Amino acid sequence: MTPQTPIDKNLMTGGCPVSNWCLNEGRKHRSVEKLIEAIADRLKSFGIPLDRFTFSLRMLHPELAATTYLWRRGEEIEINPISIDLTGTDTYYTSPFYPVLEFGQSLRRTLADNPDEFPVFQDLLEQGFVEYLTSPIEFSDEGRHVYSAATKSPDGFEDWHIETIGRMMHGASLLFETLGVRMLAETVCQTYLGKKTGSRVLSGKIHRGDSEQIDAIIWFADLRGFTSLSQRLSGEDMVSLLNDYHGALAAAVEEHGGEVLKFMGDGLLAILTYDNELERHKACRAAYSAVFWAVQSVNEINKQREEAGNEIITFGIALHTGRLTYGNIGAPGRLDFTVIGPAVNLASRIEGFCSQLDRTVLASQDFVDSYGGDFVSLGSFKAKGVEEAVPLYGCPMEHAHRGCIVLGKDSPVEMAAA
Repeated sequence: MTPQTPIDKNLMTGGCPVSNWCLNEGRKHRSVEKLIEAIADRLKSFGIPLDRFTFSLRMLHPELAATTYLWRRGEEIEINPISIDLTGTDTYYTSPFYPVLEFGQSLRRTLADNPDEFPVFQDLLEQGFVEYLTSPIEFSDEGRHVYSAATKSPDGFEDWHIETIGRMMHGASLLFETLGVRMLAETVCQTYLGKKTGSRVLSGKIHRGDSEQIDAIIWFADLRGFTSLSQRLSGEDMVSLLNDYHGALAAAVEEHGGEVLKFMGDGLLAILTYDNELERHKACRAAYSAVFWAVQSVNEINKQREEAGNEIITFGIALHTGRLTYGNIGAPGRLDFTVIGPAVNLASRIEGFCSQLDRTVLASQDFVDSYGGDFVSLGSFKAKGVEEAVPLYGCPMEHAHRGCIVLGKDSPVEMAAA
């Protein structure tokens, strides 16, 4: 057997193999988890006894403070979103990442000598780890992120192991930053445009006039008494009410495969797309189930709001289906990715009858025909901008209680949505 050539440790710490790998191989990886896996494998190939490796990427996200990627020898990488609610809690202050992130310190500890310094150290000791290292990585915007490395080797890490890991992470910092910027763009687009629409924008659909024809169920909702509420409530209380209302409705739409295209103050426009008649029927069923999901959520929220002495939420939802123009509309430097067309206009007009007819849900003839279930005919009504009177249908299980739907125990839609 041919003996392996010993690694030149001086060359290793000189940075050339590390830099070359980052520039030539590392940049090919298109996700943080793949890059972490590749770095761990590369460090092992250098002869470093790496058994556990983590990288925590701080994020600009409405719900997350960071995402931590955990690599363990012989296991698939584990991705752990860190809630923004954990910032400032004991969990954060008792983490070895705290002094790194807040003060830029690096820590290198023999775990048996420091078992109680951080709660995680005892867990690592029980798993057989011997030495632990954590250190910061700074991006070009001076944002600070953190990595850690741990080994089960009885001798722990050698100094050249630590230096090589540091050089590798320093060399890869630009790669991590590039991936972080991409994730930031995805987060911003998905947060403000929706997942599907955000993906379309990131794929290059950004030119004014870019559009296509789609078929979709239109889910149009509006808060009742918005003007009156705005006059009675403080701005802070109004924002709280709107967030409760939009949060419940948006979750219902997304849970049933739809996408919220825009929040318009007290209004919400969502769509559920389909490609053929079978999918159209399924999309109608999903949209109708989403209504009841939303209503049940708002009813629960209203119980809490009443107990706290706050205004309850009442709203109307229109269901319609048709062909829409989906794309970029606006000024050269300020675009809106949305849907337009007669079907959208009619859905808006239908929702306007919810208050007049004391109904939470109203459906069009097209929706009822596609859905195929029992609906209550409420008659035909003249809508602004529509030449012929519009037939409107109500939910057969609906009976009003302070403007909200109350479902019977045997509601077929309730069971289908469960």
